[in-house]
Amino acid sequence: MADLIHTKIKNIIARFDSKFSEIIFLLFISCLVITGSIWQGAYNNDPLHWGLMLSNAKDLYEGQLPYKDIFIQYGILTTLVHSFAYFIGGKTLNTIIIITAIFYAIGISLLYKLTLSIAKEKFIAVFVVIISFLIHPIAIYPWSNYIAFPLLILGLLLLSNSYQKPRYLFYSGFSFGLAILARENLALPIILTLFLCFLLELKESKIFIFEKLKEKLNIFLGILFPIIIFLIYLFSNELFFYWTKLAIDVPNIYLTGAFDFTGVNKFLGEMLSSMLKLDFRWTFFFLLFAFNTYIIFRKIFYDDKFFNNPAINFILISSLVFISLTLHIPEIWRLSTGSIIGIISLFIFLNTHKQLSIIFLLFAILLSFTFFANSNNYFYPTKLIRDRSTSVNDFIPIFKGQRWPLKNIKYYHQIQSDLNQIKQKKCGIKYHYNAHHDAFLQVLSPFKQYQIAPMRQISDINELRPDLNFTKKIHNGNDIIIFKPIINTQINKYKVPSGFTIYSSYEIPDAFFIEPNYFLFITVPNKCID
Repeated sequence: MADLIHTKIKNIIARFDSKFSEIIFLLFISCLVITGSIWQGAYNNDPLHWGLMLSNAKDLYEGQLPYKDIFIQYGILTTLVHSFAYFIGGKTLNTIIIITAIFYAIGISLLYKLTLSIAKEKFIAVFVVIISFLIHPIAIYPWSNYIAFPLLILGLLLLSNSYQKPRYLFYSGFSFGLAILARENLALPIILTLFLCFLLELKESKIFIFEKLKEKLNIFLGILFPIIIFLIYLFSNELFFYWTKLAIDVPNIYLTGAFDFTGVNKFLGEMLSSMLKLDFRWTFFFLLFAFNTYIIFRKIFYDDKFFNNPAINFILISSLVFISLTLHIPEIWRLSTGSIIGIISLFIFLNTHKQLSIIFLLFAILLSFTFFANSNNYFYPTKLIRDRSTSVNDFIPIFKGQRWPLKNIKYYHQIQSDLNQIKQKKCGIKYHYNAHHDAFLQVLSPFKQYQIAPMRQISDINELRPDLNFTKKIHNGNDIIIFKPIINTQINKYKVPSGFTIYSSYEIPDAFFIEPNYFLFITVPNKCID
């Protein structure tokens, strides 16, 4: 029965075996990814994540210095991509949503090309794309994972073709290097994967030790090339010190104790819990991890030969190593922009045992039940959200195209109006300090931030930049305004800093990652009050 289903599906796909049908298929999937991301993004009121990336793009476009003036947490290439989209797309939040979705769609299309390059079977590549899409159909964040994803897959595609053209080894490394510049914490998993691949390949062919070493050296040189250019830029602009603060010190503050056994237990607990709740996404990843672990075990202890292609070992190992990127927050979208590449080796293996079609149909059906679910997608706009949302009018150009609740729109409009009034007073204001989690305030402010991050102030992080002494700045009290959130039960107890006055206050509306029952106060120096 399984053989019959396998043959019929393979024959159906074979009828569309043309370059044109391949292009139509990939364009169709890409259009679904992009339009779905734009649709959801329009309703997604996430002032923390989208606000951070939008403020980074806007600040870079306006000439602020990376790392010194801009809180780039993950990689400069992500900020460059977002800033370019911001520039050419009309300077709106929507452009950040669109470019992130385009990169994710390109990643899925390259996954098809990579599978076809290794498996040489179009129907396997089609299955890989469909299941990957069903597991995670749209980009739900502006995060660097989506920007690095196609660069990672491109590097693997070049690696898979390096037998025909050895120079592709360097190009592969170059693509990996760009992926690292998009998301810097990919550096360790990529280097570790290459090292483990080298050891595994030595086990499989000991007589070619120097050849294998030369291959990995070419890849490593390719990785170093864009990184060296980046370091030259940092040193030439005296930004290296500031980069170390954001790239090394801030992650250490965030992740202290996160990548120990507690992190592994959290990941395994989330996987087991989600599987018991019949979230078939996690069931699929469990199958993927178990299979790739089994194949690596067979390769090490039983000399099992599984496709003599330089990309296969990278796929097997990286699908497991990239789990490290999800240990602090186990989420499907993180796995779908990293460990998902293990689907290629899984499907190739299932095909050799004539089980691929039946497994594909099983998971395609099961995943369809969770396709429109909120699982691992906090921002899915329910009917209630859609009914109470409206378009943002042109009085807030940077939010044009968003569909948020009217209360949220009025909130930002009032803030923008008050900030413009303060600027028009010409009372010497140059800076703002945002103590709220809302990074959209940084986007709307006509003043420069006087802090290391545009939102969510953490004392340990602020101490990394002693030159930004907020206490001293407040004491001088001449050229800065303050965005201060106060819980409604503490409003009467709030004491304005000496020399300052509350200019305006607003009830903070509901939004993702924003605590409820808070008011926002804009506090200004006394000289700015008429």
